[in-house]
Amino acid sequence: MRQGRQPVWWIVIFILCLTLTQFLSIEVLALAKNLPRKAPQAEIPSTPPPSPEPQPSLAHGLDTDSSRKSENKDLQGSPDNFFGRLTSELASPWTTRARPWLIGGAGLTTLLLVFRDQTVNPMQEDFSKNKPLGDWSKLGDYGGRMVPNGLYVGGALIAYWHSHSDDDLNRATTMTKASLYAVSASFLLKYTVREQRPDPNGDQLSFPSGHTTAAFAFSGVVIAEHGMFPNGLLALSLATLTGLSRINDNQHFLHDVVAGATIGLSYGLGVAAVNSNSSASVSRKNQKPIWLVLPGPGDYGLTFLSNF
Repeated sequence: MRQGRQPVWWIVIFILCLTLTQFLSIEVLALAKNLPRKAPQAEIPSTPPPSPEPQPSLAHGLDTDSSRKSENKDLQGSPDNFFGRLTSELASPWTTRARPWLIGGAGLTTLLLVFRDQTVNPMQEDFSKNKPLGDWSKLGDYGGRMVPNGLYVGGALIAYWHSHSDDDLNRATTMTKASLYAVSASFLLKYTVREQRPDPNGDQLSFPSGHTTAAFAFSGVVIAEHGMFPNGLLALSLATLTGLSRINDNQHFLHDVVAGATIGLSYGLGVAAVNSNSSASVSRKNQKPIWLVLPGPGDYGLTFLSNF
């Protein structure tokens, strides 16, 4: 029985990759959004008319302090700074709409372990003996080797190069980070749990399935960015084939596959949700609040209207 390497190097690599990816994504986004754009220059009159001095208003007084406090609060808790976004993305499987998938997948994995003799072992014996997937197992193997993830990132970057759309660039960074977080979490669990693979000659890195994790991270981002039908369904089908191929090739148990699918899908949906909320918050910050003071109903009173 082979002994795996100690997990300390994987932890160091995990931290370095997170830091580098987060730094590069923020720098690329900042560079892309600050590209110089040519604007028509207006003719400057030789003697500009004097502008009237701004008159203080009730609306201005109400807006000054509140806007400053709101801006400072947004900057402190904003996911757009380095550590704020990193923390938000790492916790996204629990703090976003991905939580039900995380809880459900963890519960299903636990049930499979409890009833392992009735579910996992019979399926493993049948798949490893009969090989029901045949040559389709090779396609599933490619699906778990980050091939779809890399093609998606490359396609999004090419689309951004042509269109200069922030959506394309955001999709590329979302897929990159979701795949990195999910696969890194999977490897940390592998070296922590150290479960023997179904193959007696295999190593002790069975739980969870890394191939399945990568494939479902891909499908999670596709579902979040492009919807379930038809793109999300196709990506989900490929991810399911990847998980079944790992059982077919006698490399993982059923609970390994379910756990990997849970991690991948949760990070795919979670990171996409965080980046989507971040983009929306940036748009809201760029809008300046407008206050209007109008006569209120009745004979007296004032009505305050705001647009954020």
